[in-house]
Amino acid sequence: MSLTTIKMRRQAQGELKDIASAFRRKYNETFAEFLTETWLEGTDLTVCQMLYERFYFRNSSYATVIILLSEQDGEQRVLINGCGGGDGLFNISLGANNSFAYKTKDYFQAQGFEVLSEERRR
Repeated sequence: MSLTTIKMRRQAQGELKDIASAFRRKYNETFAEFLTETWLEGTDLTVCQMLYERFYFRNSSYATVIILLSEQDGEQRVLINGCGGGDGLFNISLGANNSFAYKTKDYFQAQGFEVLSEERRR
């Protein structure tokens, strides 16, 4: 299975719950199926994990994106993991997981997040 990981950040702008809610509305309307959302809140750190999947006809399989939103010390971060999408004996994804991860990255870039790193593994 291949994996695409993208790390992003920006200075805190608004509440993390509002960012997650806006993202959920956008994705649910146009692009993917929402599976779950989990929140962990401490005194200095807030983390939200969101999980989405999308069916890709080109390889007849589902790809998954896992998004971790976090806020600490006035900085908001996003970690995007696109995975799955493979089919058949060799589990070939034909780029489905990459497409899903980069679509998510585009959304957060439009919200002012800058890319720190991108990594693709096969």
